[in-house]
Amino acid sequence: SAASGADLYPHWNVNDSCEQAATCVETQVQCTTCATECPDGNIGDACDDGDENTVGDVIGEDCVCAGQPLTGDCLNESSFGSADLSGAANALITISTCSFQTEYSTITGVSAGEDIEFAIVEGGYITVRTDSVNGAVVAQGTSPVTVSGASGADLYAHWNTDGACGTASNCVTTTVQCTTCGTDCPDGNIGDPCDDGDPLTSGETIQEDCSCAGGIVVPANDNCDGATDIACGTTTAGTTVGASATEGLNNLCNGFASTTPEDVWYAFQANGSDNYTVTVLAAEGSLIDGVLFIYSGDCGSLTEIACSDTGLSAGSGEGITLEAPAAGTYYVRTFAYFDAGDITVSLDCESGCADPFPAVDEESLSTTLVGNAYLVEWDAVEGQIGCQLQLRSVAGEGIAKTTILGEDVSSTEIPGYLLDFSTEYEWRVRCGCSVDPLVAGPYSSWQQFTTPGSAISSLPNPTEGQSNVTFTVVEEGYTTLEVFDMSGRLVDAIFTGVAQPNNEYRFEFDGSALPNGVYIYRLTTENEVINDKFMIAK
Repeated sequence: SAASGADLYPHWNVNDSCEQAATCVETQVQCTTCATECPDGNIGDACDDGDENTVGDVIGEDCVCAGQPLTGDCLNESSFGSADLSGAANALITISTCSFQTEYSTITGVSAGEDIEFAIVEGGYITVRTDSVNGAVVAQGTSPVTVSGASGADLYAHWNTDGACGTASNCVTTTVQCTTCGTDCPDGNIGDPCDDGDPLTSGETIQEDCSCAGGIVVPANDNCDGATDIACGTTTAGTTVGASATEGLNNLCNGFASTTPEDVWYAFQANGSDNYTVTVLAAEGSLIDGVLFIYSGDCGSLTEIACSDTGLSAGSGEGITLEAPAAGTYYVRTFAYFDAGDITVSLDCESGCADPFPAVDEESLSTTLVGNAYLVEWDAVEGQIGCQLQLRSVAGEGIAKTTILGEDVSSTEIPGYLLDFSTEYEWRVRCGCSVDPLVAGPYSSWQQFTTPGSAISSLPNPTEGQSNVTFTVVEEGYTTLEVFDMSGRLVDAIFTGVAQPNNEYRFEFDGSALPNGVYIYRLTTENEVINDKFMIAK
């Protein structure tokens, strides 16, 4: 109260016992008895002058609100993203879903005389230059902007936040479109879907001669009425390519429901006493994730009796065992969860299945990193029709389960896209002789493995100012290396760009001008954020 006029030094603590905490809090100061210098506030306060062509509006010494004019003519140094308009006609092309408003993108294949529109979906300022990255400005302004009557030279779009060439390092979506270009053909662009009028084909597209062709022949067993007969002990090759979805049937199985159930049909006869196992596998070279349903009744009145969709990844199989089903005809419906592909369908008929089933040999278990996937292996158990594998993080967060069918199956791959970086996982396996009802041996012990992650280090630490920082990444992608103080303020941006895996990146950082204290090197990739503390002590 009633300050003397001397400088003041506030000390921030947790409580009146002077306890300390190293977390960010917001601190403020205000003269509560002072009058404002101007009717609308104090000199230097932010304001709005009502002019969209200015930024940084503040109250001046004359008490007038004014800002800096937007000058445009932005010129960014970092290149990211490109698009080729050759043959694109008037299609809207996404240049990138993660452009930074510190970058420029290169557009090639520009047709002379056409209008080219650029946009930042989230909004921003665009400067378009022609012929070179620092060439003449042919269009600029708040998104979207249009280059009218393009010369045909390459165009360079510079992305910023405003006409003062402000920057932001967060992802925005950038697009380009030739708004005056026509379609390739009278009925659309080359590659667009079309209908050639032939009921036996599907998937036709507009060809380069503007005809509608290229369709795939529909499989003969596309419908239940055309189901392919399968017999005990046989394996039948087939395909779901060109098939169409059967309407009116449930597609939900084990909590999964495909939105593209283009199915094919098979049928077998049961004698009322044997057990029947139907197995669908991806053919060699095919990577489909199969789904399997079995029905009783007839094609006009089907009753679903079993389904299987337990595959962990593309290329896995599905199987269903019916234990002594009633005599009659049973229909098998199968489709791919995602893309269509070639399959094999097998029917095994047997009676008898030992319960309990033997365990997998513990000495045979192994885990091998292959590319970005993990190959897990074990010895097959005599009499098995398949094995079941469980995967979880060592922290116990969730379990993924897959069933791999086959008398000799003894391995499977765990795809890298299912795993997080720098994480400990474990798997176990059991094998059995029946799927429904399940007859299987006990699970093996958990087998652990750890996925690799990006890394960062710095030397010396502590440092008197100069330090060397080194980092590596595990996958190619956009990467930044930055320095922050403990208040979260950005001190320096050391690296921004696309980093390659298996390379060591090394930089020198000069912090001699910074005050003593603890700072953070922050490595940010598309999937990881890694912090490394270092101390400056001079």
